[in-house]
Amino acid sequence: MFLITRFLCAGLTAALISLSTLPALAQNLFKPVIYVNEGVITQYDIIQRQRFAAIISPANSGEEQVREELIADRLRAQELRSLGIRISGQALQTGMAEFAARANMSTEQFITALGSNGVEPETFRDFVAVGLGWRDLIQARYGGRAQISNAEIDRALQASGARSSVRVLVSEIILPAPPQRAKSARALAERIANSKTTGEFASYARRYSAAPTRSRGGALGWRPLSEMPAPLRPLLLNLAPGETTPVLSIPNALAIFQLRDIEEIAATEQKFSAIEYARLSLPSGSQNAATERKIRNRMDSCDDLYGFAKRNPSATLTRETKIPVDIPLSEAQSLALLDPDEIAPGVVSQDGSTFTILMLCGRSTELTESLSRGDIRARLRQQRLESFAESYLQELRADARIRQK
Repeated sequence: MFLITRFLCAGLTAALISLSTLPALAQNLFKPVIYVNEGVITQYDIIQRQRFAAIISPANSGEEQVREELIADRLRAQELRSLGIRISGQALQTGMAEFAARANMSTEQFITALGSNGVEPETFRDFVAVGLGWRDLIQARYGGRAQISNAEIDRALQASGARSSVRVLVSEIILPAPPQRAKSARALAERIANSKTTGEFASYARRYSAAPTRSRGGALGWRPLSEMPAPLRPLLLNLAPGETTPVLSIPNALAIFQLRDIEEIAATEQKFSAIEYARLSLPSGSQNAATERKIRNRMDSCDDLYGFAKRNPSATLTRETKIPVDIPLSEAQSLALLDPDEIAPGVVSQDGSTFTILMLCGRSTELTESLSRGDIRARLRQQRLESFAESYLQELRADARIRQK
């Protein structure tokens, strides 16, 4: 499920603040604080989602993340209603049971555990219902375009490094796309994605790209395919020289890549089973650049970030180890360019409130893995559907009327 699989049940945590401890706010709990088209999100909705997220995904329980997820949920739900897509009662019960099973609980046990932490059953039910409906919509809308050919599987096997290595010559364009300019930025990105020649793409890069490569027409040097972000690899393998990828959404920006050349070299490509990295988030402001320089100059390893976070109460530090295919494209793209203990350029959140810096802690070399062609087909198909789903959501957001208090 595109929405549900973003969260992993990690066991129940301590209960969040209960409504009984907020008498001064009680009368305002149901007052709208976010308007999404004709729909609203109340303070009560935010509190409920924070409590729920604190149980299933503590790293995503901050108010900013919760607001963004609730906005995305409202957009998904509105689109489902407009298309007449409804989830049957039986499908919803099955989905809730599957989700609860991730915590080794029955649905009833999971709802009871949520209740002890102040989460209403409706919060869980609505979360699952939107996830199921969105999954069905993406499958119906893009399933036919997400079929994986035998040739693509062959290329993926070839790129795995078992027999040879593949390296690519790629150009990139990163277009700033803050919420107020999201619609016009996407229109420009779609025009760029239709570039017919490398010269045309390079001209667009010099004029519009925000990446450091703009002065070179977006050109990157030869790179092993394994160093490219995992979600980008199957897209590049499916291109002929001169062709471009679909428009890809990353925080506050849109990305387009053009394949200039591809070649196979007779060498075993190093693969990685896991990537460990740290994410440091701070309130955004005029000192973003100065803060980033300070961190670059003083932090020699991921371990040093703990001290910085401790001295700065407003900072949020998370450290994760993920398999490459599970890393979001926006983060994978930045991490792929780093050596261990290097820091990626900071990124401002879509609403401008948070400034986030990534630091690569290390990579674990992958042992020989035996994957069936069916496994590879499923993985490539999932990546393609997730890319379609993210682009669809970004289009809905660009066309939406969103107002926050």
